[in-house]
Amino acid sequence: MLVVEQQGHVVAMLHIVEMQTSIGRAGYLYAIATAAEYRGRGYASQLLDKALRLMRERAYDVAMLIPANDAVKPFYERFGFVDRAFEVDFSEGVYLGTGDKQADLAMVATL
Repeated sequence: MLVVEQQGHVVAMLHIVEMQTSIGRAGYLYAIATAAEYRGRGYASQLLDKALRLMRERAYDVAMLIPANDAVKPFYERFGFVDRAFEVDFSEGVYLGTGDKQADLAMVATL
């Protein structure tokens, strides 16, 4: 879990969950969030930059995430994510999807 803290409070976060997928060792980015009053300050961008750097250092093949909605896809595209609509298989572990199997299609960035 990566966080941004301000005055002793977590104001932005994301989790990196390692997964084995049909396209290689993946870092699944989960719960990317910024507190409403702290949005627009670049905190999510900082966390994504750091997460991608860490995953490259750790020799992950790809990064993937399921966007909350279509409106945020352009934000992730700036970091190299492509809307491949990759179906994530959660059968081997904890379910980290949206609750809608039809919406559980990941964007993927090659590392």
